[in-house]
Amino acid sequence: IFHACVSPFDAATGVGGACIVCGDRCEIDDCDISLCQGCSVRTGVSCSCSHLRVSHCGANAPVIACAAGCCVDSCSVLSVTGSQGTNVLAIQCGTRCCVTECDIRAVSGGAISVGNDCVVECCEVTGSGGGGGGSGELFAVRRELWQTLREDTLLDDFVCSMLIAAQGYR
Repeated sequence: IFHACVSPFDAATGVGGACIVCGDRCEIDDCDISLCQGCSVRTGVSCSCSHLRVSHCGANAPVIACAAGCCVDSCSVLSVTGSQGTNVLAIQCGTRCCVTECDIRAVSGGAISVGNDCVVECCEVTGSGGGGGGSGELFAVRRELWQTLREDTLLDDFVCSMLIAAQGYR
């Protein structure tokens, strides 16, 4: 799916649904999605989602939901609220996924939730109602707060957190 503009919301009925649903090994690139009332993008395994712009949606499921082995790159998720006041995740991925260069703003729930063996790089999150999530194998901090750790450090995520806390951040 390339260069699409999707807005399935029917103003007369107030009803919308999932916008883009793909099977395994699909590619979604350069799409604008707005006014979706369900999961905006749901993919199978080994898929690629890049340059998606999702805005002004009321979801009851993750905005972008990908199965294992997927890549989410250069996507933006803006102004998303959960249906009937519930929290909703911006991006949810299975195991062995990569989430890079994403911009997440004003989301009522968490920003990013990933499974094991995933990479999250260079993502900007502001105004998220909940925290980013993931298993213990995932650890992310703002680039400007990172400090190089000693080579003999065993609990690098703990030491990094304490160094950030010592600077007055939480």
